[in-house]
Amino acid sequence: MIFADFSPHLASTAIFLRQPARFADSLAGMLIETVFASQLDALLPTADPSTPPRLAIAVSGGADSLALLRLAADWVRSRGGMVGEAVCGLTVDHRLRPESTAEAAQVQAWLAALGIPHHTLTWQRADASQHSPTPHHQQDWGGNLQAAARQARYHLLEGWCQANGWPLLLTAHQRDDVAEHLLLRLKRGSGLYGLAAPAAVIACPWGHIVRPLLTTRHQDCIAYLQAHGQAWIEDPSNQDGRFDRVRIRQLLADYPDLLPSDRLAMASLRLQDARQVVEQAVEQFWAAAVTPTSSSLSLNHRALLASLPEVRWRVLARALHHIGQTPYPPRFEDLQRLWQRLVVERRGRATLNHCLISLTIPASPGLSDSASWLIQPEPPRPDSAKNLPKNRKQQRSPQP
Repeated sequence: MIFADFSPHLASTAIFLRQPARFADSLAGMLIETVFASQLDALLPTADPSTPPRLAIAVSGGADSLALLRLAADWVRSRGGMVGEAVCGLTVDHRLRPESTAEAAQVQAWLAALGIPHHTLTWQRADASQHSPTPHHQQDWGGNLQAAARQARYHLLEGWCQANGWPLLLTAHQRDDVAEHLLLRLKRGSGLYGLAAPAAVIACPWGHIVRPLLTTRHQDCIAYLQAHGQAWIEDPSNQDGRFDRVRIRQLLADYPDLLPSDRLAMASLRLQDARQVVEQAVEQFWAAAVTPTSSSLSLNHRALLASLPEVRWRVLARALHHIGQTPYPPRFEDLQRLWQRLVVERRGRATLNHCLISLTIPASPGLSDSASWLIQPEPPRPDSAKNLPKNRKQQRSPQP
């Protein structure tokens, strides 16, 4: 997704990153160093090649992240930069396995041998939300542990970058991850937003998260490390068949002709293009038919009715996310139930996502243009109701 607050060069060049998926065959024979340099040059052009930007690299010790770090270091050297000043490695120690602290120390030793500074960020599960630089990351840590750990990783990485003034965080999501992501989301019944590939560049208040390996195969990362004599760490959870992603990875390995990962990744990257079209339509709707106040939003009902369904759901999700200040927008099925209650059943009011939603439709057809949705924060519940059991868990996976 291309965010509206991208600087102009990032907005225009992020498209380049998707194009290689359409020309995967032409890239297959190219050296990984050449592909990586082209991708990063397109994403991060600089007027002065002798002063490359500072790159913080999320490095777990796995093959993909170590390849990313070494490729980034080579990219900096090729532009006359000082690796020790322009690159640093960040490892998050979740302490979910007994070996994790020793593995973080091993990563630090590898990076020290390369002359690259390294920092280990430890997840304290009791106060993980304190590391969040942005409100949208706040969440209940009692739900799915993998989802909580993933959120904690970004809390810590983004928090460190913000506190230390590093404007670019590179992560090692690669092409096979994109294919797995697509199948995982298909299994969950996701729509366009869930099926689209992870964004190549994400704008944040402190800078940008960049994923320059989205068109690079995992096997190419391994081959690159082997050619440089670099060892890596294998996370045993990557072999744990209890996890959906592990089973999907094995499925891709067992049926490469039936489920070619390059074609799946290409499809997911193209869906990112479609997602951007929807985002543009949502922005146009927002500018024309949404009226903000200090603490609420008013949406023109007639404009919602005239919108394509995907745009309509995204407008409502964005409005509820904005007012409710929750980690993720509401699920698609929850939005459908809201529409059924307010539009079809004409009940007038409903609550969702910590919001109170009111739909006012005048009785006179001649006043239909004045029909509107009012979305405002849900009033606090009485103290006696705060301890009542909830029907649904608040923890949700991103990108419905």
